[in-house]
Amino acid sequence: MKTTLSLWSIFKAPFWLFVVSLAGIMLALFVDSTWDWLATLLVSSAVAIPVFFYLRAKFS
Repeated sequence: MKTTLSLWSIFKAPFWLFVVSLAGIMLALFVDSTWDWLATLLVSSAVAIPVFFYLRAKFS
């Protein structure tokens, strides 16, 4: 049985990872001092989330 996927269902997760990491980069560039920890979390989520799901799939 062949199923068709919409573009949104394919690119939904990469799109939101891009938006979150872009927000982190913009926050790091334009806001200083106490908001740096949030910018670091947002930018690092672009790497941490795919690694988490890869490891979860590998060890499940």
